[in-house]
Amino acid sequence: MGEALVALDRDLSRLGAALKAAGFRVVDADDADVGAADVVVLDGLDDHVMGIATTKVAAPIVDAAGRTADQVVAAVRQHLQKD
Repeated sequence: MGEALVALDRDLSRLGAALKAAGFRVVDADDADVGAADVVVLDGLDDHVMGIATTKVAAPIVDAAGRTADQVVAAVRQHLQKD
């Protein structure tokens, strides 16, 4: 199994380094690769869920609003362990 792919909301670029340091591959959630993502990290589900839902992403979505980088990394890991 390779690195898990995390699609990251463009507004959350500050979290990219922490996710990469944790061993994840990170792509922009607006990229075409989002369909292949293992987890999607967004900044506020109310603002983004409709746009992401229309792309039919089967991956779990982590809401990063109000969370530290460590909390987001932990949430991503938790979702990956469920699969």
